[in-house]
Amino acid sequence: MNITIKQDPSADWTSRNPVLDQFCLGYETDTGKAKMGDGVTAWNSLGYFAPGGATGGGAVETLTDGATVTWTFAGNESRNAKVTLAGNRTLAVSGATDGASGTLIVIQDGTGSRTLALPAGSKVINAGAGVATLSTGAGDIDILSFIFDGTTYYWTVGLDFTGA
Repeated sequence: MNITIKQDPSADWTSRNPVLDQFCLGYETDTGKAKMGDGVTAWNSLGYFAPGGATGGGAVETLTDGATVTWTFAGNESRNAKVTLAGNRTLAVSGATDGASGTLIVIQDGTGSRTLALPAGSKVINAGAGVATLSTGAGDIDILSFIFDGTTYYWTVGLDFTGA
């Protein structure tokens, strides 16, 4: 078995979208992330590689608050993020493919009672019908997690992590 390592900036990998040979590592020189080829799957559909086979995850990124809060994925990776809501918002997830998953920490601002509309195709545990009811107190913290099957985002919600 031979392991090959190829390197390029992430934009080059994305635009070329190559199929890496089995056990070939593609390294993004500008992000420090890598993907491992399987000889079949194109670059944009591969998850990021981490030792032990885990993909994505890592540090919690801060999303920009706005009328639409955008959370960007690169295929079927796993991501962690947080956002403080300063108004009623809509969450847009872009770039996610079958197998993508994420955990989002949602923080109410000093006013509270903010809402977050989930992306189209969302289903929430306990018959949430695509709507997650958030805690309403100022500074309240909720955690939303999802897995995407290529069509539907399946969400679980943990409420009010603000206990003393």
